[in-house]
Amino acid sequence: MKAILTFILSLSLFAAGFPAYAQNEKETKPKNERARLKAERKAQEKAGIIKAITDKNIIIGITRIFPMDSPSRNTSDGYRIRLINDSLSCYLPYFGSSKTPIYGGQNLAIEANRQKVDPQGGYDEKSDSYIYRVPFKNENTHDAWICTMQIFTNGVVNVRMEGISRDPISYSGELTVPAPAPNLK
Repeated sequence: MKAILTFILSLSLFAAGFPAYAQNEKETKPKNERARLKAERKAQEKAGIIKAITDKNIIIGITRIFPMDSPSRNTSDGYRIRLINDSLSCYLPYFGSSKTPIYGGQNLAIEANRQKVDPQGGYDEKSDSYIYRVPFKNENTHDAWICTMQIFTNGVVNVRMEGISRDPISYSGELTVPAPAPNLK
């Protein structure tokens, strides 16, 4: 009799624990699936970023401005830098001081409009980023600038603008990856 009671008790404990085990197994499957999908999405994003860089289709949306002697500023004004097929376009606000006189009404923005440039640089394994130096001439003030872009494989971009007659200024933002073309059959 004692053996029968022990058997029934152990059977009921086993039956009570089985649904909880089955539920836990169901919960872990979707988590593993979500993790796999997230990893696939990150890999696709990284591949898209690398393709945009190697195809010279670099479009950077500026989100933060770092003047040399002033506090940083957030921006959502749509400032962009485009480096497409060795052609640079940008219109960026400038905050800083100049070593040469600035005449009244002169636009201090850093501007290039489809200027032919010769970007120098490439992949930097140490920082897992692409670093390019792009010399160009500011169309507003006709002074020489060097744009240094560091593009990380996660899409984050740091930009430093250095002019001969003005203080340097930095920007940060994100690489805009063009959407893939639809697969039409």
